[in-house]
Amino acid sequence: MKYSDSDITECWKLVQDGYNYNEKISYGDKNYYGMVSENYEYIKGNQWAGVKSNGLPTPVINIVKRVRDYKVSSIMSQGTTAQFSIENISSNTQDPLEQELLNLVEIMNNYCSIKWEKEKMDSIMRECLMDSFTTGDKATYTYWDATVETGQEATGDFKTELVDGVNILFGNPNSNRVEGQPYIIVLGRAIVKDLQEEAKRNGVSKEKWEKITGDDDTEYTAGVRGKQELDRRGELQGKATYAIKLWKKDGFVYSKKSTKFCDIDKEEKNLGIKKYPVVWGNWEKVKNSYHGQPQATEVLPNQRYINKQLAMLMLWMMNQAMGKVAYDKNKIAGWSNQVGTAIPVNGDIGGAIQQLNAGTLNNGVFELFNLVNSETLQALGVNDVVLGDIKPENTSAIIAVQKQSAVPLENQQAYFHQFVEDQYLVWSEFIVRKYVADRTLPQEVDGEVEYATFNAEPLQESLINVKVDVGASSHWSEITSMQTLDQLLQGQYIDFIEYLERIPAGTVPKKQELIDTRKEQEEAAQMQEAEYAQMEQIMNSLPPEEKAMFDQLPPEQQEAYLREFMQQNI
Repeated sequence: MKYSDSDITECWKLVQDGYNYNEKISYGDKNYYGMVSENYEYIKGNQWAGVKSNGLPTPVINIVKRVRDYKVSSIMSQGTTAQFSIENISSNTQDPLEQELLNLVEIMNNYCSIKWEKEKMDSIMRECLMDSFTTGDKATYTYWDATVETGQEATGDFKTELVDGVNILFGNPNSNRVEGQPYIIVLGRAIVKDLQEEAKRNGVSKEKWEKITGDDDTEYTAGVRGKQELDRRGELQGKATYAIKLWKKDGFVYSKKSTKFCDIDKEEKNLGIKKYPVVWGNWEKVKNSYHGQPQATEVLPNQRYINKQLAMLMLWMMNQAMGKVAYDKNKIAGWSNQVGTAIPVNGDIGGAIQQLNAGTLNNGVFELFNLVNSETLQALGVNDVVLGDIKPENTSAIIAVQKQSAVPLENQQAYFHQFVEDQYLVWSEFIVRKYVADRTLPQEVDGEVEYATFNAEPLQESLINVKVDVGASSHWSEITSMQTLDQLLQGQYIDFIEYLERIPAGTVPKKQELIDTRKEQEEAAQMQEAEYAQMEQIMNSLPPEEKAMFDQLPPEQQEAYLREFMQQNI
């Protein structure tokens, strides 16, 4: 059934405005969506798509992927953590109410550390960095799922998902600040039947939810694979694009979910939070645009040249590298390279055959190829040291070069730390606004999981801040730490327990168990030493006659005698 423009929902008109803005962004002969698809294809190694080679080799030296993998791994190698704090409250406060608030914040810190692991947030953050390198943008969307079972009376919890940058539309696309937006739209695709069932549950009339039908509007999705879906078997098996509009009213965030011709939410919903549940970031910021500049796009021209130059070199080697034979066809009817085959010649053999030498390739071609390859990597801050293409003979020099090579990543690292901080702030909003009933939250204390009762209601009027801490920046720092600890242990400046307590996490499996066992052994040895000292004191205080009798006893009886004496006195 066909629908007219008058049937289009208000939300979808805003979606179309966002599409139009993105289509105006130019990257050479491509718009924003074309750039995103091309960059993803180059990362995959599909770098000759659409090119008719006509016999020309199609080699790929995937510099783009190599640079992406290094830069993302370098940023993620830092052990990034975050801590909540309350503005205007000192950690040394004596006020009981303020102490209660600080205690609640400490519970939040421990809980979010566990939830970060449970939600696989490190993997999501890594994918966000990969996306921002490729498309210029990274984004997550956090929502409240009331169906989540918590194992206690209070149900429901928040979840965080990765969102493609192309699926986020800002009401003010000239600013990348989330909190200043008049509205934000989150796009997605879902099965028609599921969308219709959701509309029914929300009280939408049959006349309206029947307008939710399958479509092929995949041109605005990320990557080539995002435009490929299962063949539809009936309208209910197909997919449709939906949009979640987020905006602020009366200090709170509201939402409404729609498709092109039907509002899935009959009424707007107050989400009960005051911050947008969207976290947005760029690889490199672009002035007056919420979309960032992807580094992949900067590499593509050099990537194309390297591929084409290598293809020409390979073709030349195929055609010219081997010497050829020239023969007089008046004397020789045909030529064969088959081993041991006799070749008949008419007349004198002299001058009938000549072996031609292989062609000589201009060395400048190789020099230019290698120069472009190496200079491209150098310009991107990627050298042999950071890529592991050097023997670690002088570790001090390697560490110095490695630290220097990380300087070009300072901006991206700062953007990423801000992204993590914003994610924690969104989480804090859900915790403070949604965990108002008494909930039991897991806490990790001395390696053991305990549970604390939590009610966030006292925190609702507090200003919560987030501080991001960054750990060791590279594998080399761990090696340096281990070398220093080894020297301290060998020099007996620290004992074995102090050594174990300070080695980097993950170096020794079941480290805490080993520490506990060693402490128990030392305590047992100390008790035994104290016991022997007491026995010696008793032995020296015996009267002469009793001492003489004691000296004649065998060693095992002497010890038994002293133990019995100690027990009687105790």
